[in-house]
Amino acid sequence: MVQDLPDVVSDSIKRLEERQLPLSVTTRIQFQGHSLFDMQPVKGAAVYLLRQILHDWPDREAIQILRSIVPALGPRSKIFIADIVLPKAGSIPATEEQVMRCNDLLLHQFTNTLERTLEDWQAIVSRVSDSLRIQHVYRGPGSILSLLVIETV
Repeated sequence: MVQDLPDVVSDSIKRLEERQLPLSVTTRIQFQGHSLFDMQPVKGAAVYLLRQILHDWPDREAIQILRSIVPALGPRSKIFIADIVLPKAGSIPATEEQVMRCNDLLLHQFTNTLERTLEDWQAIVSRVSDSLRIQHVYRGPGSILSLLVIETV
């Protein structure tokens, strides 16, 4: 299930049709118009994935987006955030760190937001709900994106 604003969903459906992918692929993809700030209508999904979403929003809005998902969580549901987790200076290869820090500067300039450290992410999650915790953080070699796995405790 891919969710986005209705205009984006309409455009995405057209673009998917233009790709002429096999039915074995297209029949497994569903689109739904939805604002991230409204309560999540899909209840009890195994995973709610936010890929490069929250870095575009200041903390207050990022918290609001995550809070809109919490009532939909089932007992085994997880929230995955695929986004940059800024490393401690010098802790990863310089080329990867430069890309992350450049993204951070661009976000500051254009959207008045930022890339976040693990401590920043933990602070946001703790403000969303006392029952949520970041359980794991994965970053594949050569990738600037990390996957934060958030679960109910």
